[in-house]
Amino acid sequence: MLLCVIAITYFILTIIKIAYYFAFLQYYALWLIAPSIAGFFTYWFLGNYSILFSIFMVMWSLIFTEFWKRKERELSILWGTRNFSRFEKRRPGFREEKYVKNPITGELQPYFPPWKRWLRRAIAAPVIIVFSFTLATALIFYILLEVIVSEYYTGPFRDQVVCMVFGLLIISICVSYLLYLTFALDLPTNCYILHFGPRN
Repeated sequence: MLLCVIAITYFILTIIKIAYYFAFLQYYALWLIAPSIAGFFTYWFLGNYSILFSIFMVMWSLIFTEFWKRKERELSILWGTRNFSRFEKRRPGFREEKYVKNPITGELQPYFPPWKRWLRRAIAAPVIIVFSFTLATALIFYILLEVIVSEYYTGPFRDQVVCMVFGLLIISICVSYLLYLTFALDLPTNCYILHFGPRN
């Protein structure tokens, strides 16, 4: 009897994987219409290596990924496979304010107010901007240093000086950003480590 249950479970999981595969292929093929049209017009009117097409492809890939995640959740609810083979681990540091009933599944789930989540993101935004400017400044400094060393410096270790300075810059930026992340990740806003619910 146990062997029969294991075989049926394996068969169902295999069918689900195959169904998701073909659903993804169909969804992906439909979404490829927009980049193919944009690529055709870019090739004929803007020429090779267009920055506009590159920006379009980056935005398209981000949007496609998010819409596929949503479609995947819809299919799992439609096919009745939600939480079928994956168990989400509760995040130990999460502190919910209350439990609310999920309108789709009817399960009680921990609730964290969206306005608090957005407040934490708003607080993190200036820090991310500061680190972005720091990285940009470090890269500009690196480029200027490379030009100065290649034009004026004729001493020993000419090629290694620029690499050593660049390595020290990147290490210092990474360490400071990791220190910030250890503080920021200490404030979890989602109950589960892999959060698949609607994003507010």
